[in-house]
Amino acid sequence: MVTKAQNQVFSTWLFLALYVWACAWIGMFIPGQFSMLFKLIPTERLGQLLGILFAVQFGGIVVSGFAMQGVKIPGLNILGINIPGLTIRGINEAFEPPMNYAVLFLATFVVTLVITLILLSIKEPEGEEMEGAPSLGAYIGKCIDVVKTDKLLTKFIVGKWLMSGHYVMLAFMLAFLINERGFDPLKAGWFTSLHALGLFIGGFTITKIADIYGPKQMLVTSHIIAIIYTVIVWLIPTASPLIILSAFVITGLAQISDNVGYSNMCMLCCPTLDKSTYVAVTNVGVNLLTVPLPIIFGLLLDMKILSYNSMFGIVLCMMIAGVLFMTFVVGNPKSFIDMKAAAKA
Repeated sequence: MVTKAQNQVFSTWLFLALYVWACAWIGMFIPGQFSMLFKLIPTERLGQLLGILFAVQFGGIVVSGFAMQGVKIPGLNILGINIPGLTIRGINEAFEPPMNYAVLFLATFVVTLVITLILLSIKEPEGEEMEGAPSLGAYIGKCIDVVKTDKLLTKFIVGKWLMSGHYVMLAFMLAFLINERGFDPLKAGWFTSLHALGLFIGGFTITKIADIYGPKQMLVTSHIIAIIYTVIVWLIPTASPLIILSAFVITGLAQISDNVGYSNMCMLCCPTLDKSTYVAVTNVGVNLLTVPLPIIFGLLLDMKILSYNSMFGIVLCMMIAGVLFMTFVVGNPKSFIDMKAAAKA
């Protein structure tokens, strides 16, 4: 709002600096969030309730789409009575670029403040007090010990590296459809809404797999679904809106399954109440490859070293390898196995 993007170079670097700042704080928030969720949600219902949590969260993306684009309700004629339509302008229509983005960030800031007040009102359940690390060096050493001693967590991180192809596919899907399949760029906005719709549907349905069969099977399911949408988008040579829009919904089903499987595996691997350290180790370990991989593939595309076909071929192989690795190498956490045994007894 202050710069109004009059100096594009300054505005770009200012945005990137502030975005990095925001992501750093989000990174600090996530371990605390996961630790709180593990205290609040019964372990035997962790998969379903986490799925509902993610579903509601991403359902907000569908609502935010209407806030950005506006709502147009056509008029009706019922028994000769004319009912006028309703048009509500969205932020993108009400404000010219770049002020529309500034207003969106301001709205996000206000909503975040409201959410913060709600979070502060939650009473944290009492638990055993954990002795914190005396220094940053000791904490880093503690994180390294987690990787050395917890073989299941290490295998899980490697499995997630193989499953990084899902995120590469999401990053380049629209570009491929527009450039190679002739998909209408004006319909690209449907991806966000339909992806969120898949997240919303999956959160209330498919995520129960985590509670019944464990986080391992939830992750395997997520990438079988990812393989399905990859085949639809890449190997079916059509720009049919129905097929493509269906694939967008399926990406959401894959993502919610991955989110819940990832969260459950991370929290159930920890044998103590020290969840925050485990969450931090898992996120850093997984993101070592998941974050830079789309950037690397994008660079290889720009340098003409890879084409979309060769990149998606690699991605599909990674997904298949990830499913096989998770199926035959990674197991469910001992805490989940013990919990199911106790319930059966």
